Amino acid sequence: MGQLPAGSIERIELITSPGATYDADGKSGVINIITKSSVEDGWMIQANAMGGAPPLNDFDNKRYNRPQRYGMDLSAGYSKNKWNWNLGLNYLQNDIAGFREGDVYTITNGIKTSFPSSGERSFWRYNYGGRLSVSFRPDEQNSFTAGFYTGKKFQSRVADLLYHNTRQNMGTGNTSSFTYYNENTQQKEGIFTLANLDYSHDFNKRSRLSFSGLFERADLSGTTYNLNVQYPNINDTIQYTRNPNTNPLNAYRAKLDYLHQLGSGSLQTGYQFRYDHQQGDFLYLTLINGTDQFETDPNFSSAVKLITVYMQAIYSITGRHKHSLMRQD
Repeated sequence: MGQLPAGSIERIELITSPGATYDADGKSGVINIITKSSVEDGWMIQANAMGGAPPLNDFDNKRYNRPQRYGMDLSAGYSKNKWNWNLGLNYLQNDIAGFREGDVYTITNGIKTSFPSSGERSFWRYNYGGRLSVSFRPDEQNSFTAGFYTGKKFQSRVADLLYHNTRQNMGTGNTSSFTYYNENTQQKEGIFTLANLDYSHDFNKRSRLSFSGLFERADLSGTTYNLNVQYPNINDTIQYTRNPNTNPLNAYRAKLDYLHQLGSGSLQTGYQFRYDHQQGDFLYLTLINGTDQFETDPNFSSAVKLITVYMQAIYSITGRHKHSLMRQD
């Protein structure tokens, strides 16, 4: 939802108690986003732009002290006879120049270790995308819709913190302390692609058969860079680690529904199939001091492979409210 520009949204529907026709994964409800489309023959063009003011305080940050906040989107639609075309493009950058203070302590085997910290915690983040949808209605009974969306979301989080570690023996009261500087950068990005094909056929004003197919791909990846150095002599490296990861997702869905009005109520039957495949690799690499080589630490590295095949049996739902099958063109 964060990839969709606000200007392209017509309305948002919230279904708090979704029935068997929806996925069984969700517990809180279903959000249905209705986007704008051309309703009359001819062109529809809408453009929006926004900008953010400079930060009131940059906290003397070393890296991200000049955040950029601006965005723009363009929506265009063309409707003629039996065809309806819609195109959307958007870009948003929303950086944050931030500061963090924290204090954590642990007690293990009578030793209290506290490590308060303070320093920069900033974000550089942007996303952009494009979508295209085409609708074709050859006659009063049949309707076809195809859509395609692709976009990218990127975030780089900086956490440059100065730690003051203190170890205290709770029994003797003896203490020892040292200070070190942690430069941490976490980068995450995802390229998202969606394609859908929908078809519906109205037998009459009281019954409808509809089919929906969807393909989804998400190329998720990221890397965390973590450098611990002595302080104030920051040239002495204590530890340097790098944690690259990839976690792509491919998903396919197909759904067939039949809706028939029965007096003041309705009967809905259908079938749904879903296949999800996700395979990720998460590495923990540690720099060998005195070299430019990294070694893999198997204790913190992992891999995941998840295949979900969800075949919803034929379902039947009856309701007292009346579904409207009339079209508005």
